[in-house]
Amino acid sequence: METVGSYILAVVGITGLLVAARRPRVGWWFNIASQAVWITFGAVTAQYGFIVMSAGYTIAYVRLLRRAYQATPTQTCTLRHVDDTRLHLTQTSHVA
Repeated sequence: METVGSYILAVVGITGLLVAARRPRVGWWFNIASQAVWITFGAVTAQYGFIVMSAGYTIAYVRLLRRAYQATPTQTCTLRHVDDTRLHLTQTSHVA
C-alpha cells in the first residue's frame, strides 16, 4: 500500500499544481480536496507527519485560492495571443 499509495499521491500532487498553473481557482480547489487523500494515507500508514504536512498545505492552498478570487482577469495566469497584424512598424525618413 505504501509504495503504490505514494505514487498515487505524487501524481495527484503534480496534477494539482499543473492545473493551478493554468486555472488557479480550479487548481487550488483540487489541491485542497486532495489533502483528504494525504490525510488518509498518513493515518492508514501511521505516518502522522503527512497529516501535519497536509494541514500546512491546506492553509497555503486556501490563501492562494483567496488570492485567486481577488485577482482581476489580467492578473491571472493566462496566455495571451499576440496578433502580429496589429503591430505596425513605421519607418520615418529624415531629410537633411
